[in-house]
Amino acid sequence: MSKNLKIWLEFFLIFVIFPTLLIFKILPKSALYLGFLLIFFWAFYILRNERFLTKFNPKFLILILARFLIFGAILCVFALNLGKFNLELPKNHTKFWLILIFIYPLVSAFTQEFIYRKFFFYRYSEILRSLIIPINALLFAYLHLLYIGYLAFLLTLVGGTLFALTYKRTNSLILCAIEHGIYGDLVFTIGLGRYFYQV
Repeated sequence: MSKNLKIWLEFFLIFVIFPTLLIFKILPKSALYLGFLLIFFWAFYILRNERFLTKFNPKFLILILARFLIFGAILCVFALNLGKFNLELPKNHTKFWLILIFIYPLVSAFTQEFIYRKFFFYRYSEILRSLIIPINALLFAYLHLLYIGYLAFLLTLVGGTLFALTYKRTNSLILCAIEHGIYGDLVFTIGLGRYFYQV
């Protein structure tokens, strides 16, 4: 079996077949976390000789934060227009909210960016070439079809595109994890988080 064929098989297994089995409930809900753990360790093994935490440019962090002010405002207006904007979580569950906005970027956002950006771009750039950003964003959103409603898919399609563009430009896992983390924290803060934890 050629190296390229092995890479393609790995690609479909991790990013197409595994999510499909979850979405159509062929695999139980618990398989999501076990599967992600196994994929994380596999990605870590593949990247074991890479210095994936060293690339960080403060100039790009400023650009990411500036972009967040614009897209974050758009997200708030979007939630308001849908009648889904609420601050119930920070108001009524303040301690849980504080823990969540601290833990989410460190655990969930970092893990997703490690797999979907660092590993994905390192492993599949040669076979996907110029299509890597749209395919990456679509597959990132596809995984989120696990969650109830269309909002999770729509928001992660936009978010996945932003994060993929950031990674393509900076090659920085840390910057992508920060960007993913702040958007995720905003989503949970303004009441859209419930569309991302019901499986």
